Amino acid sequence: MALKLPLCHGKKFATIVSAYAPTMTNPEETIDKFYDDLNTVISSTPIADKLIVLGDFNARVGSDHTSWDGVMGKHGVGKCNRNGLLLLQTCVEHGFLVTNTIFSLPARNKTSWMHPRSKHWHLIDYVIVRNRDRQDVKVTKAMCGADCWTDHRLIVSKMKIHIQPKRRPHAAIALKRLNISKLKRPDVKQTFVDTLDERLASITLDNLDAGAAWTTFRETVYSTAIEHLGPSTRKHKDWFDENNITIQLLLEQKRRAYKALYDDPMSMAKKVALRNIRSNIQSQLRQMQDSWLSAKAEELQGFADRKDMKNFYSGLREIYGPTASGSSPLLSADGSTLITEKEQILERWAEHFASVLNTPSVINDEAIERLPQVPANKSLDAVPTLDEIQTAIRQLSSGKAPGSDMIPAEIYKEGGPALTDKLLCLIQIIWQTETVPQDLKDASIIYLYKRKGNRQACDNHRGISLLSIAGKILARALLNRLNVHLEQGLLPESQCGFRKARGTIDMVFAARQLQEKCQEQNSDLYSTFIDLNKAFDMVSRDGLWRIMKKYGCPDKFTAITRQLHDGMLARVQENGQSSQAFPVTNGVKQGCVLAPTLFSIMYSAMLSDAFKDSTTGLPIRFRTDGSVFNLRRLQAKTKVKHNIINELLFADDCALNAASEGDMQHSVDIFADACNNFGLTINRKKTEVMYQPAPRKPYAEPSITISGQRLNAVDKFTYLGSILSRSVVMDDELIARLAKANAAFGRLRKNVWDRRGIREKTKIKVYRAAVLSTLLHGCETWTIYQRHAKKLNHFHTTSLRKLLGFKWQDKVPDTEVLVRADLPSIFTILAQSQLRWAGHVARMKDNRLPKMLLFGELTQGKRSQGGQKKRYKDTLKAALKAFNINPINWELAAQDKIKWRLAIKNGAQSYETSRAVAAEQKRLARKGSDIPLSSAAIHCPHCQRLFRARIGLVSHLRTHRDPPYSLNG
Repeated sequence: MALKLPLCHGKKFATIVSAYAPTMTNPEETIDKFYDDLNTVISSTPIADKLIVLGDFNARVGSDHTSWDGVMGKHGVGKCNRNGLLLLQTCVEHGFLVTNTIFSLPARNKTSWMHPRSKHWHLIDYVIVRNRDRQDVKVTKAMCGADCWTDHRLIVSKMKIHIQPKRRPHAAIALKRLNISKLKRPDVKQTFVDTLDERLASITLDNLDAGAAWTTFRETVYSTAIEHLGPSTRKHKDWFDENNITIQLLLEQKRRAYKALYDDPMSMAKKVALRNIRSNIQSQLRQMQDSWLSAKAEELQGFADRKDMKNFYSGLREIYGPTASGSSPLLSADGSTLITEKEQILERWAEHFASVLNTPSVINDEAIERLPQVPANKSLDAVPTLDEIQTAIRQLSSGKAPGSDMIPAEIYKEGGPALTDKLLCLIQIIWQTETVPQDLKDASIIYLYKRKGNRQACDNHRGISLLSIAGKILARALLNRLNVHLEQGLLPESQCGFRKARGTIDMVFAARQLQEKCQEQNSDLYSTFIDLNKAFDMVSRDGLWRIMKKYGCPDKFTAITRQLHDGMLARVQENGQSSQAFPVTNGVKQGCVLAPTLFSIMYSAMLSDAFKDSTTGLPIRFRTDGSVFNLRRLQAKTKVKHNIINELLFADDCALNAASEGDMQHSVDIFADACNNFGLTINRKKTEVMYQPAPRKPYAEPSITISGQRLNAVDKFTYLGSILSRSVVMDDELIARLAKANAAFGRLRKNVWDRRGIREKTKIKVYRAAVLSTLLHGCETWTIYQRHAKKLNHFHTTSLRKLLGFKWQDKVPDTEVLVRADLPSIFTILAQSQLRWAGHVARMKDNRLPKMLLFGELTQGKRSQGGQKKRYKDTLKAALKAFNINPINWELAAQDKIKWRLAIKNGAQSYETSRAVAAEQKRLARKGSDIPLSSAAIHCPHCQRLFRARIGLVSHLRTHRDPPYSLNG
């Protein structure tokens, strides 16, 4: 039932929806019908309305607010059940908030219903509003004393509804960004390139210093580009951008037709012409959007397949659509004053970033001297070549905001050979003079809210630096050389951050394997997840240059890298306005491609100095020849290798591991001392410890301290986007994945799912790239049971039903839904992903950490007798058999990547077909059976009530308060 109340003289409305959900004893079809109906009511409510959903949902949402951030508060009750999961999925999809969970109240004011048998109180009645209306709700609580002929406590919610006036956005000062979309027109591009060639040929850079050469080069390129491409005064960041010129031509055509009708309003022919033109424009606009979404979905899927998460999330934001931006009030540095004036807000941002980016730090001279000296690699000093510059230009990301020179990456990519040659000449001048122009050093800083904490506090925002693209090309050329040098064994194998053929999945897989090995071999595992305070901004530059020389970087290479940092100035940019410039004297250069690698050099130096004499960690033995399923091969005396797993690194994310509390404390002490020596500081509030006891061993909270302060002990930790639990189960991770996938699905509802004119095939592509990739992120590392896969598959098929327009009344089975969408089931996708990952690990070098752990075991500890808990190897073996791949020699087959992928593809098709056939046979058998209720029912001996199962009768007999009754009697 829905009630629509007028607000604000009938211009605004509040829609109140009253709901009663079926209990968990009802068939799934009944529950699905309820949520289908609820989704229909919600979708039909205008987005501008205040929406309040209240009722008895017979669902327990639990208290896991971290997985359902934005949907639940910190004050939930109990654990989540199946109905609660459905309710939370609906809430996150529509951007709702369960208001019962956001207020700190006594337990009696939170719960609404007492279970008749257990006598435990639960929360199953809710008041739900849109997340944006959170400030309207003053309190939601249960009324303990109300007697209204119900076994539920009444829920009261006090609200003060605020009507925000429609404000006209302030126009930002238009920046003279180039209209890059015109480069897609062959005639415009060719004219631009020809003119640029002529003008570049007329200038000479050889006799100029680096600064003058850059000024001449920049002015020539920009003036030519602005002349032929024109300025772009508005940026939609969606399909409008790429079709801007075509849209303008279509609108001009409509204007002419409208003007013709305006001049002769009685002409029927001109009316028909205008109607036809409008219809044609609408059709073409829909086709443009469909084509853009289809291409973007394919691009996004490629990023997901290659585990390129940076570009994946960047593309995902484009599909979600543009977001509103603008300035908001800020707190002063001491937090006592709220700043509202725009000029003062900009000054406050400049003050904040100036303090963050100039925090002094020093690296101990003795620590640097202790580092071993690597012979200098003189090849790093060679003058850059044309091939290196061309490679660096190809590696540029398109669509990124330029620096202060306003020359985007697309100009360098499409500008032709003459532009590349002249840029090479400029870079060679920089190289010879060891002087970098100021524009190539400077940064324009914009800020993004972290979506955590008070929005008015500067610390809850993240700064993003916009750098000159020419400077990025120079930095990329330096990085390509440096990476080749560092891959000669100078970085530890435990560091996977920003390195070729390595990623977050490597470290997540290693962490999960450590957990499994310790569980399997009855060993304790202590893990400390270190959080550093603004690690990249705390790097001592003087110390970094000395460490680079210790790592074999010659003088000129180090000097050019240093020149990109020394004398750097930054400005905060907001709504087209810039603050006063301030110097940046410490830390690596934010936004520069060199920054993560330079930090890794310093971090690796710190860890090698700290742990060079330490033997703490988890000792393992491994052997990469033979079958991974044959543990007897590890009993050999000569072919087995040994290693100690101490730290897992991804850039500044560090996880220390040990087998005992004493060893863990020792490692943490060493790490803390090393941070003091190298100018870094540990955030003790965010650094956490997780203790995983051996099976059947009682849990005791670990006591690990840093500088006398005890670290927080946790039962689970979000490591590189994946949840690690001390219980070594995937329940928490799956709940988090479902929450994120539901949120992704909900954000695309307006722009994609409900948008007319977008083909069904395109919607499926977007779903596969944006939603399915979010749902299954990191699935190649999972060890899951059938119940987990069923839960994921239920979300998969339910989402597809919504996309394809299937209703519960249609009685369409899941197999037909998957056939219509041309997508496999989650069972097949999981097996496929894990086999592809296993093949990738098998092809790794023997010194890679994931391969050591997959093909090895702990040196100490033994397996328990009897049945074992499911391991990753068991999941892998089952997938191999299901895909008709021989488990005995799969490692050899995986060495040929192309053939391995083909074998997986064929196996997936066979497995999916067999699953569909089995499901159809089961369905036919179920329809053919017709068992009358009386023959399958069990009678209560006291009240003659009928039960389908004995467990129901057992529970029912407790209500008679008689001695136990024999079921066989």
